[in-house]
Amino acid sequence: MPRKNLRMINRMKPFIGQRILEIGGAGTFREHLQNNERSVAHAQFSDLHTTVGNMAFDTVICPSGLEDTGNDFAALSAIFSVLEAGGRLVLAVPAFNHHRSYSKKTLVPKMRSAGFRIENAFYMDAIGMAGIDLLDAYVAGLADRVERAIPLPFGVSLIAVGRRPRYSLFQTGQIAR
Repeated sequence: MPRKNLRMINRMKPFIGQRILEIGGAGTFREHLQNNERSVAHAQFSDLHTTVGNMAFDTVICPSGLEDTGNDFAALSAIFSVLEAGGRLVLAVPAFNHHRSYSKKTLVPKMRSAGFRIENAFYMDAIGMAGIDLLDAYVAGLADRVERAIPLPFGVSLIAVGRRPRYSLFQTGQIAR
């Protein structure tokens, strides 16, 4: 697994629960998260409800793929529907140099519109924007320490954490999505 993915998993771990659904990608995060206490399933956006049926998860991680969906709001709404009340979405999207890049100003309102309460949003891999190779363990470690100590307003990736409220007007049907 590339070092950047390992760094991303480490940044996401504090937000990840025990019953996890990984959406998008090849399921590579699953092998690093699954253990005796955690169960991890994998699905693609295209077959989300077919794969998971009526199961509910306490965490959905999406390390890639939202940017490739035709309708990101619909994808966020689908994720919301497979989370149990109080569950979290831990999402990584490109923030730089991609056909669909996101910023906090564009992603956070979409997540809120889909019903999520935002717990955290931060940029990652700012040094990668300068073309510096993070395969060097020293540089990667230094970059991690800097990004954790000083939240930078830019980066190659944006990590956002949203929680499905325990009680929601979306659940009662009083507000249409």
